[in-house]
Amino acid sequence: RSVWEWACGRASELLGKPHGRPSWYVSVLRRQAALRQELEASGFACQADVTVDPWSQVLLALPTKIPLPQTPAPARFVLRPLAGVREIEPYVALHQAVFQSRSMSADWRGRTLQRPEYRSDLDLVAVAPDGQLAAFCVAWLAPDGQAGQIEPLGVAEAYRGQGLGRAILAEAVRRLRAHGAPTVYVETDSFRDSALGLYAAVGFRVIEEVLIYRK
Repeated sequence: RSVWEWACGRASELLGKPHGRPSWYVSVLRRQAALRQELEASGFACQADVTVDPWSQVLLALPTKIPLPQTPAPARFVLRPLAGVREIEPYVALHQAVFQSRSMSADWRGRTLQRPEYRSDLDLVAVAPDGQLAAFCVAWLAPDGQAGQIEPLGVAEAYRGQGLGRAILAEAVRRLRAHGAPTVYVETDSFRDSALGLYAAVGFRVIEEVLIYRK
């Protein structure tokens, strides 16, 4: 029995329950031809070329040989780690507003702080002059310390265009490098021009195309 059959069975069991979904997705690299064939044989369809709401992503990397640009935060904005559980609610509200989705919940975000791989110094927020959260950037370090990952990053609409995204991203990369990560990765939707521009401005470059398969 393949892992896809097992996953399909579990997804079917969840239908009609709080965590059930009518469709679900798998990410795969374009070059992984055999895996893509297995997905298609299991009933998945690539979303890159559908006529309505096509969806694909790219994986970007930033090796240590690329120096970070000077990216100071805007005047009177403060970059710092999330203030633990007491700041989860405002973080979730900002996350939901940035991504226009309610999939992020306080319970889920709270559990991330309990993960063994979680490092509080890599969970960054930007605080506006009025004390409101204006941006966030969470970084993750691989267990062996050989890679870092940015996931997620967002800036409140009211504070965009001021360099805040570049500042908090560069700070997250600096902290990952201080932990010894030689390469930092990030994945984003290929149609998000503003996100791609942000990552490119800090030095990230596309290394893989990621296809989204839906069933």
